[in-house]
Amino acid sequence: MHVVKFYLKLQKLRFLRKIDRLQIPLILALILLIGGFTALSSALFMTIKNFQYIYAGLALYNPLSLSNSKHAYFLRTTYTKKDYHRIRITENLLLLSPFVIMLFIAGSALLSLGALIVCLASIYFDPVKFEAKPIPTPFYKHPFEFIIGFRLSFYLIFFGYYLSYTAYRYSNFYLSIFVILALSILSLFYYLKIEEPYFVWVFKLTPNKFLLYKLKEAVLSYFGLALIPTLTSILIDSNGLHLIGLALFLGISIVLTAVVSKYSAFPDEPSLKEGMLLLFTVLFPGFSIIAFPYFYYRAKKQLKGILL
Repeated sequence: MHVVKFYLKLQKLRFLRKIDRLQIPLILALILLIGGFTALSSALFMTIKNFQYIYAGLALYNPLSLSNSKHAYFLRTTYTKKDYHRIRITENLLLLSPFVIMLFIAGSALLSLGALIVCLASIYFDPVKFEAKPIPTPFYKHPFEFIIGFRLSFYLIFFGYYLSYTAYRYSNFYLSIFVILALSILSLFYYLKIEEPYFVWVFKLTPNKFLLYKLKEAVLSYFGLALIPTLTSILIDSNGLHLIGLALFLGISIVLTAVVSKYSAFPDEPSLKEGMLLLFTVLFPGFSIIAFPYFYYRAKKQLKGILL
């Protein structure tokens, strides 16, 4: 059992290092993570009819994805068969438990039990080996943030489109508005990873022109993602154009602030103060009126030593 404890300690250390890079206090990060997960799950259960079946599928995504040949091969070649099964059972239970708890609270005890059985049974099946192929994206070459982000979160994007379909089916205007804003927050996460300086250095642009280029690409890409829920909102209620416009405006403000915040401490990670400003922008999009100019000024200053 000591092998399993060592493996879990290693995963815990990796998690703590990720939190440390974000420069957010651990307690605050846990509160945001648990609170956000609970609030979003509860909202979706109350908004979408028969959502528990979709939720069970989402619950199984991460545990089943760990059955891919690369992860399983590493564990099989590093640990004994008994330890391999212990590790897989432990990590699958940890990933599934929040979803199982929410399903149980929502009154779907039988479905939560079924998800648990499938999750545990999956560790005894050999992963299917296949040749990895890149997932096609609607983005050509730029911005790379959306290309990488799309491939990592395509299931969330298509889930958002499914919510748009559900909104249209049940004439739920505010659900489609929620999707527009949710896609902007998802787009924000695409800009949290800092690229190597030479990916910026290759641009023969001034800091101002570089930032304007990145901002334009981000807005166009976000529009591409938000097109379906925007059209859905118009079809549901054409009299709500002012609310649709407001949702798009707030979504754009979140994305634009994310772009300039990425370069506000470049090539280093943003500080805790800058991370909190970005968090306030997500919670209160109107705060971008203050955050955007601040990040833009700092980004121009940081990029002067790298660009022309």
